[in-house]
Amino acid sequence: MARFRPQIGAYWYAGGGCANTSGTKPCFASLGIDHGGTGSFVAAEHTERGGGRIVRWPLDESTGLPRAGVDGVVHAVEAFDSPVWGMQGAVSYDNNFVISGVCPEYAGNIGDGVDYPSCLHRGIGGESTTSWTQAPKNTENLSYWPATKELWLISEQLRERVTVHVPFP
Repeated sequence: MARFRPQIGAYWYAGGGCANTSGTKPCFASLGIDHGGTGSFVAAEHTERGGGRIVRWPLDESTGLPRAGVDGVVHAVEAFDSPVWGMQGAVSYDNNFVISGVCPEYAGNIGDGVDYPSCLHRGIGGESTTSWTQAPKNTENLSYWPATKELWLISEQLRERVTVHVPFP
């Protein structure tokens, strides 16, 4: 049986601050857990265009919390730029990623004040990404549940918020 815990902490960069698509401190919009291997956090940076970053952070298997290095700081173990426009969230399982963002046919229109359909994109970290299927508008948070092999998602669409689950690709 799974144990659920309320929020028990928060994490931030030493010295604070962040910068979208540049610098060493990405501004994250979502966080997922990869239950494969030793486990990791997968954080995604929201950007209107492509190039938002996805960063993997190690987890301590015994505590379920981020694993700090000998210097007491949690260091990313992987990072790459995402080609997905309007990226809202990302989750992975054994390096197979699902990323939510705007469907490719609407990517060039982002920023005109219209909420375009979201798509789920899948791929291998740092290698390739393709559009997989449509999803509710403004699909943001993604979660993979290994016991049922399902991908769960929630949209942030005002007055039309939905939660959906589908088989993980």
